[in-house]
Amino acid sequence: MKFIYFFIFLSFTSCSVIKIFSDQEINILEKCTTIGFDMGMPLLNVKLDSVQHRFLFDTGATGSVVVDSSEIKDFQNKNFFYFGSSVGADKKTSKRRLFTANINSETFEGKNKVFAFFNLPVQECQKEQKFSGIIGMDVLLDQKLTMFLNFTQNQLCNISKESQNKFLKEENFQRIKSECSRRMIYIFITIENVEYKFKLDTGFTGDLIIPRSKIQNFKNQNFRAFEGSLFSTLTTITTGNELIFNEMPVKFGVQAFQSPVIISSTIAAQNAGINFIKKFDWIIDYEKNQVYIKPNMNIEIPISKKERQYATIMYKGNLVIKLKEISQTKYNLGDKIVSVNNQKVTPENICELQDFLNKTEDWNTLDLEVIHK
Repeated sequence: MKFIYFFIFLSFTSCSVIKIFSDQEINILEKCTTIGFDMGMPLLNVKLDSVQHRFLFDTGATGSVVVDSSEIKDFQNKNFFYFGSSVGADKKTSKRRLFTANINSETFEGKNKVFAFFNLPVQECQKEQKFSGIIGMDVLLDQKLTMFLNFTQNQLCNISKESQNKFLKEENFQRIKSECSRRMIYIFITIENVEYKFKLDTGFTGDLIIPRSKIQNFKNQNFRAFEGSLFSTLTTITTGNELIFNEMPVKFGVQAFQSPVIISSTIAAQNAGINFIKKFDWIIDYEKNQVYIKPNMNIEIPISKKERQYATIMYKGNLVIKLKEISQTKYNLGDKIVSVNNQKVTPENICELQDFLNKTEDWNTLDLEVIHK
C-alpha cells in the first residue's frame, strides 16, 4: 500500500504543477519599451503585482526569475512550490522554488505568471541589487510578432511581420547564420578561421566568452591571464583561471572587427554578451529561424578598460584579494589587506577602501600592509 500511496501523491503533485503552468496567461504586445543601462546591465521597467521594479533583460534565460524578495509585495505570503532545477552559466544546478504573480510592461502582460525565486550571491559591500528579477525568453517570444532589438535607440520592440518586411526592405539589414530552438537564439562567429556557435545572452555583461574545454589554443597570444573570482552567476561566485583577449579579430556575417574574448575555466556556457550584442540592431524572427543585423548607428566609442592587476572583496569582515593577474607575484589570492597608505582597514572604511583598491590599476604605487595567506 505504501507504493500505491506514493504514486497517487506523485500523480497529484504532477497534475497540480501542470495546472499552475497551464493557468498562465501571457500576452505579447505590439509595442516598444526603453532599455536602460546600469553598470553595463540592460534593464526593463516592469510591474509585478502592480508595483514598479527594474528587471534584467536576459535573452540567455529561458524563464523569468525574481532575485530580491525584499522588493516584492507580500512576498512572504506567496504560495511556493518546487519543480525541476535551474542551471547557471557555470553549469551548477539549484532546485527551482516557484510562485505566481501578475506582471505588466509596455511590451507584455502576464496573469498568474510562474516565476522562479533565487537569492543571488551578494557581496558584503554591495549596497543594493541593481534589479529585482530577470525577464527571460518566456515573455519575449510570440508566434505572430518579431523581436526588434533597436540599440540605436535603446529599445526592445515587438513588431508585426509587415513592419519586419518594411525594415528589411528599406534599411541595411543583413541576414546572418542563426539557430533558434528551445527559447534560445544562437549566432555563429568566426575566430581564426574557426566557426564558433554562441548563445545570444543579453544577461552577460561581457562580449564573447568561450569555455576552456571547447578550444585548444589561439594563435593570438596577446592576452592577460587571471586567477580567482571574476564572475557571478545565478548560483555562485566563480573561482578559477581566465584568459582575457582585449582585441581578437572576429568575423560576424560580413562584418570584420576586433572584439574582446574571454577563455574561461569556470563558465561552461559559450555566449555572446550585451557588449557584443549592442554593437548592432537585431531583427529576430524566431519562428522562421531568421536573424538579421545592421550596425548600431549610435554606438559609443569604448572607453579604454582599466588594466588592473588585482581585485579585492570584503569576506567575513576582512578585505582580501579575490582576483590577481597570474604574472603578479607580490600578493596572492586570499591575502588580507590591513592597511592602505597608512590608513588602517576598519569596519567603517572597508567598503570605501575596497572600491579604491579595485579602481587602482598599479598597486606598486600604493603602500599596503598585508597578512599573507
